[in-house]
Amino acid sequence: MELSSPICGTISHGKYNQADEKNTTMITGRPLLEAIEFEKKQNWVGVMIAPSVIKAHRTLLEITNWVIHDPRELDKILKYAKYMCFIHSCNKIPFNNSPSYESLVIVPINSKHEQIRSISSSFSEYINELKYLRATAPSPYTQQKYDDSLDFLYDVSGDWMVTLRMEGFSPIHDISMWV
Repeated sequence: MELSSPICGTISHGKYNQADEKNTTMITGRPLLEAIEFEKKQNWVGVMIAPSVIKAHRTLLEITNWVIHDPRELDKILKYAKYMCFIHSCNKIPFNNSPSYESLVIVPINSKHEQIRSISSSFSEYINELKYLRATAPSPYTQQKYDDSLDFLYDVSGDWMVTLRMEGFSPIHDISMWV
């Protein structure tokens, strides 16, 4: 998925019903309700992964655990490397009128980037877009959504670069060598 503009939403999983009539398609089902419920609760500009997806695809939790404690775990990192740049664990998704929520989220980087340096540049582009939107937001409440999104991106980009450096990768290595 390529994001050129910040969005808010939720990715859910499950069976749904689809009815097509003339020029209209109606979709109903539990995953749609779950996605709507979580999207409405979020108070940031980001895309979270709903619990139904994690229940259906437990390996997503492995994808986000990319600190190598044992050299024998390197194969696991290499197996999931192409996904690790796009999915990240977040323990503080801001929710309206409630404590923050912990889940997996989609990292908004341009999927056309294959080199770590390019991905870092993609982070910068997205951060700059959020800063612009924050500066033009109509209220302090709306600005807070952008602040929370920026905090998340600063954390992710920092974690990502620190982990790569700890594992001996330079920011100029090509990600395609991992996959």
